[in-house]
Amino acid sequence: MNWPALLTTLATLAAGAAIGFAPTLLLERRKELRDLRTRWDTELHHLAVDFVSAAEMCRHLDRQYADAVDKPAHHARSDEERRRMWLVFVQLRFVGSERVQRVARMVVRHSWGLSRGQGRQA
Repeated sequence: MNWPALLTTLATLAAGAAIGFAPTLLLERRKELRDLRTRWDTELHHLAVDFVSAAEMCRHLDRQYADAVDKPAHHARSDEERRRMWLVFVQLRFVGSERVQRVARMVVRHSWGLSRGQGRQA
């Protein structure tokens, strides 16, 4: 058996494996980060749709308040929608950027401000 030739072959094989390992590791890491970002973007999209839906329902209920026959029941429904919007906002804080959180917080505050305005009209 020719030991020097075998050792040269093994050294070449090990060097090739090491050279191929680094780019593969970097590519896999990039794929993982992209997949994670896509997953968060999807979650953020679903939460944003839920948040906007709840905010729009609050706005709709606020506009109908003056014409409501049963004002206490209408106000309770409006408060329930605001609570739902708040729960989605709390979830948005986990996946949203600082800008998304700031805008959502402003929508929540304005919504509660409209709610308090209803109480003065009654």
